[in-house]
Amino acid sequence: MIERDPEKFLSALRDALHKRLDADRFLKPQDLLFAASMSAVPVRLSALDSLAAKFLDASVNSSTDLNKRQEQNQILFDFFSNAVGLFESFYCGSYFVGAMLDPDAFGLGIPFNGILKQLRKIGPRSTLESYTKFADSSEFTKQLQHFLASKECKLIDMMRNLLVHCVVPGRTIPLSTHGDFPHCIDRDQWYEGDMTKIYGGVGLPEPGSTFQLDENCLARQRDWIENAIDGLVGELTALAKTNGLG
Repeated sequence: MIERDPEKFLSALRDALHKRLDADRFLKPQDLLFAASMSAVPVRLSALDSLAAKFLDASVNSSTDLNKRQEQNQILFDFFSNAVGLFESFYCGSYFVGAMLDPDAFGLGIPFNGILKQLRKIGPRSTLESYTKFADSSEFTKQLQHFLASKECKLIDMMRNLLVHCVVPGRTIPLSTHGDFPHCIDRDQWYEGDMTKIYGGVGLPEPGSTFQLDENCLARQRDWIENAIDGLVGELTALAKTNGLG
C-alpha cells in the first residue's frame, strides 16, 4: 500500500538523493524536480480515494435523478484527470532519479546554464526510452513497459481524454423492471466523431468500447492504480540502490 503522507512517500530514496546532492551541488535541480514530482503522487492518490467514495454515494438513484448523473460526471472528470496527473508525476520523478544515476541516458534532465529547458518533453515514452538505455534488463524497466502497454493504463488515458474535451460523454442507460443495471460510457465517442451518440438513449447502436458505471467502478480503478504504482516504486527503489542510491 502506498503511503499517503508526501513526507513519508519514498523517504528512503529521497534521503539517498540528498546525500548524492551533498557530494555534488550541481545536482540540485534534479533533486528538486524529483521531490516536487514524487510528492504529487500520494496527494493525487488521496484525491482518488475521496472521489471513489463520492462516486459510490452519487450512484444512488442515478438512473432517475439527473442531478446525480451531473454529480457523477464531475467526479469522473476529477478522478481521471487526477489519475493521469499521478502517472505524469511518477514518470517525471522517476526520470530525475535516472538523471542523477546516468546523465548521458537522461539528457532531458540535464540543466543548461542552471535551467532545465526540456521539462515538457519528459513523459511516459521518454522515461521508458531512457531507462531502456540505462538498465534495459532491470525489473523496473520491464514493469514500466508492461504498465504503459496495459489495457488499464490505456483505458484511464482514453477516459481522461474523452472527459476533458468540450462535451459531457453520453451514456447508455439500460431499462429494466427488475432493478438498475450499470450505465456505460462509449469510450470511442470522441475519436469516432459521432456526436449524435452524446445523448445516448434508445435506438442507437451499442457502443463497441465501453466503461461501465457501476457504483464501485472508480474504487476498482483506484485499486489497480495503487497496486501498479506500488510495484513500480519498489523496483525503482531497488534499481537506485543497486546503482549506489540507498
